[in-house]
Amino acid sequence: MEIWLPVVGFEGIYEVSDLGRMRSLPRVVTQMIHGRSTPRRFPGVDMKPTLNEGYPAVTLYRDGTSVLRRVHVLVLEAFEGAPPAGMEGRHLNGDRTDPRRMNLKWGTRGENIRDAVRHGTHQMTRRKRCPRKHPLESPNLVPSAIRRGQRGCWSCQLARGIGRTVKRNGGSFDFQAVSDQYYRALLSGWRPRRGRAAA
Repeated sequence: MEIWLPVVGFEGIYEVSDLGRMRSLPRVVTQMIHGRSTPRRFPGVDMKPTLNEGYPAVTLYRDGTSVLRRVHVLVLEAFEGAPPAGMEGRHLNGDRTDPRRMNLKWGTRGENIRDAVRHGTHQMTRRKRCPRKHPLESPNLVPSAIRRGQRGCWSCQLARGIGRTVKRNGGSFDFQAVSDQYYRALLSGWRPRRGRAAA
């Protein structure tokens, strides 16, 4: 059974359900019309969210002002209370268009990013190539990053290690050429010895 609760800060005006639906409540609002204070009736209606950066959002009105709020935050505030310090809304199934209570939880920014990586919705997990144009696919993936559910360019990481040493010793360094050389070596089956950046 769907459960409805008042929207925090808009009690008596709007309600939100545990299924992520929104509605306005019937109410009488006094407005100034032609210099006279006139009561005006507003019927309650089901609200249709729009997308705000991929999240369902609604515009809420109170005392002549409006504010755009994301539905998942309204659901969390109504059913779980105010966010603890430093917390934000998490979508447990990775679908930001799903504001049902069962899909939501307060969490840290780090937890939110790890969720996005796990679900493959983080922008870094969708990249096909690194900034140096090396394909982000095996065998050019950093093994430690793979274990964390991320994808990083191994040839560029190896080149960065050499570059730090060369620059520290005052030498010149062509990052693109060195990283390309590492990429070709990785494709041929070469792997760096443990603890070393170069063979």
